[in-house]
Parts: sequence; C-alpha cells; structure tokens
Amino acid sequence: MVFASVACNWLELTIHYVVEAKKWRMQACSLYKEVFKRVQRNKQIQIASETMDIAVHRDKAAWKQTLQATLVRSSRPRVPAGPRPGR
Repeated sequence: MVFASVACNWLELTIHYVVEAKKWRMQACSLYKEVFKRVQRNKQIQIASETMDIAVHRDKAAWKQTLQATLVRSSRPRVPAGPRPGR
C-alpha cells in the first residue's frame, strides 16, 4: 500500500509492505531504489531540495592578520596558572 501526504510545497509517499523480519532492510532498499529510478525517468516529476550553502569570504589581508596573530599567541611561552612567586 502507498499512502500520500500533501504539504504546501511537497508530497510525501509512504510505502507499507509485508516482508520477513530478516529481509526488511534489503527489501526497503530495493523498493526505494526502484521508486527513485522510476521518478527520475518521468519527466513530469521533478525532485527538489531546499538547501542553503553559506560561504564566508574574508579578504586576504584580514585573513593574514588573523593567522599571524594566532601564530604569535601560540609561540609565546606558557606561564603556569596559579599564584605568582613572591606574592
């Protein structure tokens, strides 16, 4: 059985089927692959995904300055935490 749920911008199909307990994973994989192949072949159906790629680009001068400051901080000798001698 196939059940359909409709939302404002997508259609969700849920497949219910009977299969032996030890074979459900393989059967599910086969079913979803077959459905996907058939959807790809049908030119009237389009699959879309709402994704966003976020990229941050800094100018080279700012990046170099940050890198140099990080290197300077990491090359300083570390002072043990705690009370200072003589205090």
